[in-house]
Amino acid sequence: AEVVSLYEDADGHFPNHVPNPHVIEGLESLIAGVKRHEADFGLAFSGDGQRLGIVDSDRSIISTDDVLSIFAMHAAGNYQRHNGSEGQASVVLDRKSLQSLRDRLEGDDVKVHLSQVGFAHIRNQAIAGRAAFAGETYSQYMFRDGFFAMDAIFAAATFLKIMYQVDERIESESITPIKPLRPMQLVGEKYNSIPEVRIPYTFGANTAHVST
Repeated sequence: AEVVSLYEDADGHFPNHVPNPHVIEGLESLIAGVKRHEADFGLAFSGDGQRLGIVDSDRSIISTDDVLSIFAMHAAGNYQRHNGSEGQASVVLDRKSLQSLRDRLEGDDVKVHLSQVGFAHIRNQAIAGRAAFAGETYSQYMFRDGFFAMDAIFAAATFLKIMYQVDERIESESITPIKPLRPMQLVGEKYNSIPEVRIPYTFGANTAHVST
């Protein structure tokens, strides 16, 4: 693979963009880089190396639910190849994940367990249940064969492996390898989804409490 790096020199002040691949502000320069270099896709990492953001060749951000689906199906497939018919592959997702994602996975005979929001809860449940994969909608992905570490580099390497395997099965050079792996685009109008609401907060300021 040909790799083009952006902002290789580490700077804890993050002068180039927000160090968060979960928000558009953290991916704008990556999107521009994918366009400039005509790349097949782009990978962005959080400042602590725990979260991964992915942009495709159309410069569209791959939603976390799409990425969760790709990783979960890959991990479940590995589990089933190694274990045969003995047991059902399981994954752990947080409660914010889309119902369409859960239905897709369960339709492919993958057992979905829901966890409290937060990587610690998800990771602990995955370890206790010996899941094949665990992930949350905040762009954190954990794999059984990666010891459920919050390692975006491992997740990126896994994504590259999946793309390589898929690319081998695609003959037309005009099709982006990731497109056949994005099942959420095929869901149609069966489901409704509310986008994440992010409220700006300044540490030390008075906090407004929201009750429901």
